[in-house]
Amino acid sequence: MRNLILISADQLRCDFLGKGFTPNIDRLMGESHTFTSAFCASPLCVPARGAMFTGTYPVANGSLINPWKEPDTGYGLVRNGIGNLYGILEKRGYCSIHSGKQHLYLESGQPEDDPESMTHWLSTEKSYRKYLRDNGYPRPGGAEYRTVCPKLVSGRRTIGKSYSNPRTGRYE
Repeated sequence: MRNLILISADQLRCDFLGKGFTPNIDRLMGESHTFTSAFCASPLCVPARGAMFTGTYPVANGSLINPWKEPDTGYGLVRNGIGNLYGILEKRGYCSIHSGKQHLYLESGQPEDDPESMTHWLSTEKSYRKYLRDNGYPRPGGAEYRTVCPKLVSGRRTIGKSYSNPRTGRYE
C-alpha cells in the first residue's frame, strides 16, 4: 500500500525547505518523491486550492477570488459537477484525513459537511486561534509581514487590501 501526503501551506517558501527551518517537512522530503517543477494557478488561496483539488484552472472551475465577503461568494465557489481530489480518493477506497485549513469552497456545499464523505475532517480554522489564545501565544505575523496589494471585488472593481508578503522571517 502506498501513502500520499499532500502538504499545502500558506506562505511556505520553497527556498526555506531543506535548510533546517522545517525539520519535519525536510525529513518527509528525504523519504519521499517530491515535485519540484510545479506552479500555482492563482495567487489567492481559495482559487489556488480549487485549482489544485480539481485539476482545473480557476477560469474553468469558477473559483476566481477569495469569497470572504457576501458579494464575492459566487465568484469563489467551484461549480457543481466538477470532481475533486477528496471524491476521487474516496471512490478508490483510500482512507483520507484532511487536517488544517480547508479553503475548497464548492457550490454544492463544503466537502467536510457532506454526511456521506468518507474523509476524516480535522479542521484547524477555529481551534488554532483558540490554542494560541488559551496558551498566551501571539498570532504569527504582524505589520512587517503585510503589504497592500490589489484585490478584485465582485468581478467589478479593484481595491487595496492588506495581504501577507514573502518577507523572510521566522515565527518564534
